[in-house]
Parts: sequence; C-alpha cells; structure tokens
Amino acid sequence: MQTTEYQFDLSGGIACLDFVNTISDRDLPVPREHVNRYDDLIAFAHQAGLVSDELAAGLRAEAARQPEGAEATRRRALALREALFRVFTTVATEGAPPADDLAHLNREMSAALAQLRVDRREGNRPALGPGVRDGDDEDAGAYGWAWAEPASRLDAPLWPLVRQAAELLVGADLKRVRECAASDCGWLFLDTSKNHSRRWCDMKSCGNRAKVRRFYRRKRDVQA
Repeated sequence: MQTTEYQFDLSGGIACLDFVNTISDRDLPVPREHVNRYDDLIAFAHQAGLVSDELAAGLRAEAARQPEGAEATRRRALALREALFRVFTTVATEGAPPADDLAHLNREMSAALAQLRVDRREGNRPALGPGVRDGDDEDAGAYGWAWAEPASRLDAPLWPLVRQAAELLVGADLKRVRECAASDCGWLFLDTSKNHSRRWCDMKSCGNRAKVRRFYRRKRDVQA
C-alpha cells in the first residue's frame, strides 16, 4: 500500500500543463502512470496550489464516503488529461487541435463554470476558490470569484485546471507552449525564457540526458 505522497514534477510552468505531464513514458508499451488513485489527483492539485490544505482534507473525506464516485472522477480526470495532451501537443507543433478534444474541453468547461460564482472578499483577501484568477489589483472592489461548495464535489480539482487550460488556449501565452525536445519524453511546458529558447521540460532530467548523449557521441567521433 502507498504510504507516502507522490511528489509531482511541476516544471511545466503552468498547472494545466503539469497535469498533462502526470504520466511518463507515454509512448512506451507500459507508460508510468502517476495518478493511480483519487488521492493522487488531490495530491497533484494540492502540490500545484490549486486546492488548500483544508479543501484537500475535505475532498479526501468525501472520497472515503464515495469510493466509486472517487474512482469515476479519477477516470474522468485522466480522460481530460489525454484530451488536453492532444490539444496542446498539436498547438505546440502549430497544428489545429482535434475537434473532438476541443469539444471534450468545452463540455468540462461548461461543468466547471457552472460552479463559478461572485462572492464577497474577506478583508483584503479576494474570495477565491482554487485556481480562480481575480485580476491584477486585489483592492479593486469588494467582490471576487469563488467556486461554489468545492469540498462537497469530488470533481472540484478539475475546475481550475479546465478554466486555466481554456484561458491558455485563448490567451497570448499559447504561442509559448512547447513540447520537450527529447524524443522519448513528450512532456509539455510553457516557455517563459527571455529569448524563447527553452527546449527541455526539465534541464535536470531530459536536458542532462541530452548533454550526456552529445558527450559520448563526440567522444565516439574522436575515437573513430
């Protein structure tokens, strides 16, 4: 039985792409799945800053009361993840996203936005639910965005991911979506480097492996 929480790689630059990257070796016969339980979905959302400690605890308690619902939500999350993977991988290669996958995102967005509401701010803090953007000025007005009753809904971790993915698709940052240059990776990331030259999902993993391969290739060429 898993006793320690899996630590997700959050090198994608934005949570919706980090979520796409919650599977490794996608193209191999046996990929490495990192969202094997509903609790893994909560762990990812918590680590990515999409849900608070309190909300994560509430969702875990709800999952214990509804194990079948929790597993159905996990499977729904994986279906969303794969749709987002196909959408953003296509975008990264300057193609048109598959219509079925866009439709999948739009269905999830309809479900998510139905939970969005306007709420009063508490003191100087905006009344935000997980992952809801509320503008640049926290003092602009007495109201803010929030999610409706997220602790009672097992699919609450999907709401901010869906909204963020949609905002990325329609925003100026879309042109910065990249696929890792490693042929055996497939992870996605948001290139926020100054000269837009980032090639690897993570320099410590794929970048270093590429450096090692180049080193041995040069060494072999010298010895030849």
